[in-house]
Amino acid sequence: MPVYVSAAKRARLTLEGLCSGWPALAAMPHRVDEELYTFSSEDLFHWIAARDDGVDAVLLIGHNPALTDLVNALCGRRCVGNVPTAGYVRLSLHIDRWRDLLQGCAVIEERLFPKELPDP
Repeated sequence: MPVYVSAAKRARLTLEGLCSGWPALAAMPHRVDEELYTFSSEDLFHWIAARDDGVDAVLLIGHNPALTDLVNALCGRRCVGNVPTAGYVRLSLHIDRWRDLLQGCAVIEERLFPKELPDP
């Protein structure tokens, strides 16, 4: 699964920090994409819908409010108030092709936010 990250320095630093504590993430291919430097969930929606069907999953590192709004739109309801920096939300999309993406096609399979982690 490729990891796509916004070209913004802060997003790239977030990826770097996550990789230092998450070896499996560090081993995945990383791709910087200028189109992910957006604050619009609609932009992200169109970006996802344009993915190649040969790729069955993507991991995005981007910006709010785009990510929070995207999760809520794909779930078809407000299911998260805010996806924080370094927050993780894994969605299961009930579609056969990326271009079939639509509001309400997803359910949250897993979520992990930094404030929920135990203190070291």
